[in-house]
Amino acid sequence: MGKKTEGLIGRLDDSCFAQAGECLTTLCQMIEEESGVKPSLNDLCEILVVSLQCCSDDLLADVHVQAVEKLTPKVAPHKKVVLTPGDILAVPRARGGYYFVIYITCNRFGDAYGIFEGHRQVPHVSSKWRPLPIKFPAYTGRAQVVSGRWRRIDHREDLLDLFPKSPEIYHSKAANPSNDRIGPYGSGETATGELRELTQSEASEIGLDREAYRQIMVPEQFEWHLRDTLG
Repeated sequence: MGKKTEGLIGRLDDSCFAQAGECLTTLCQMIEEESGVKPSLNDLCEILVVSLQCCSDDLLADVHVQAVEKLTPKVAPHKKVVLTPGDILAVPRARGGYYFVIYITCNRFGDAYGIFEGHRQVPHVSSKWRPLPIKFPAYTGRAQVVSGRWRRIDHREDLLDLFPKSPEIYHSKAANPSNDRIGPYGSGETATGELRELTQSEASEIGLDREAYRQIMVPEQFEWHLRDTLG
């Protein structure tokens, strides 16, 4: 992808991508209804070429549409998933669209992810994206990244500054009544095992006073957490 194209895509809003997705979905459904089979990626490229040639000559900025003879798909080979701090992931939303999280680090608690406010219709963010963070990161695995359900869509190390470098996990006093190391309102624990007592207001903000509180989750629970937190 050239710099000019990257710049153009970065200036587009969600509606362009949503409209393109709807058009491609409708096209593939029509092909399946008429032929009885889903199109392959190569089939879709061939159909797009023929369709382009039916369009206005000046549709594209850099080439006459009649000169387009072939579109060649490029598919990334399956690779071992390696997450790097700053990777932005798009997580599917049950009601449509995507939530966005950032990979922070991996330690003995698991993989830490920072969560951003809101959701968008398409798994794409521009270079000018300035999201608001949810205060408390969560720990989960990376199985949904390996499966491809959670898409790695960008890398933004600058957004790591919105979250702690090694997020604490929290212990409630109710779950540890006989542990003198846990403060009266709960304690935060670092990945190196250091504990600090929480204030009453901190414990309440974190949610330690609610039985449903979790900070280390399996990926499915993490998606439920995003749903309950972000809508």
